[in-house]
Amino acid sequence: MSFKKKWLDGSLPLLIAYTPKDLNLEIVFPNVNKSLFYYDLVSDKKVIVDEQISKGFYYLGGATILIAIFVSLITWQFDWFGLVIMSIGFLFIFYASVVPKKVVILDRYNGLFTFPNWFFGKCYTIPFSETKAVWSGTGGNSGAIGMDLMVKHPNSIKGVQIGMHTKGFKEDWSFIVWYMDKNRPLPPGTAFDSFREKDFERRKSQGFPLPLYKSRVLTPEATPSHQAERNRYWRDKDYYGVSESAWY
Repeated sequence: MSFKKKWLDGSLPLLIAYTPKDLNLEIVFPNVNKSLFYYDLVSDKKVIVDEQISKGFYYLGGATILIAIFVSLITWQFDWFGLVIMSIGFLFIFYASVVPKKVVILDRYNGLFTFPNWFFGKCYTIPFSETKAVWSGTGGNSGAIGMDLMVKHPNSIKGVQIGMHTKGFKEDWSFIVWYMDKNRPLPPGTAFDSFREKDFERRKSQGFPLPLYKSRVLTPEATPSHQAERNRYWRDKDYYGVSESAWY
């Protein structure tokens, strides 16, 4: 089967296809040494990830200015080229100071998905069920070097790269779909452990509604007693899903 990287025929299914890497407390707290993303909130209701775009441009701008100064000290001259380089550095810093915050918000209870726009555009918020996600290969169509998770902007052919903690587009997408299925238990990881009992009781009070999205992996409850209670309403094997994509 050939794979066409178009939004409409290559979108990843709303399917939990892989068991994602655990989201543990040491990943979320404390938020140190994270250059790509920063967890602002992790709970049973929402996960908010700050992609730290402004921080990256501050670093880039500062480094550009330092390079211009360093070259001028070595050559003992500061010509128009050095001025251009330094100006670019200041532009990076200006952009970092005014750019809207780029965040990914998984609103589990309301089924809403927020993700960044380009440049000065405000973030998009759409129903998660309408999300169009696809992988983007950094090594061409084959994705030989790496594959990143991309989400399509509404009413546009453009997309934006997003990431979670798994560092793989398949696991990232499975984590997102799992978390956004409010009728399943929370995904694996100690970051959710303090919310599991509350989440279980919520679903129990609602009569354990059926899953919103199918899964190819088990989505177990936190304890055997919880599992036994949920099994009276539905089991994972009854909502097993398959993917038509050769890449998923």
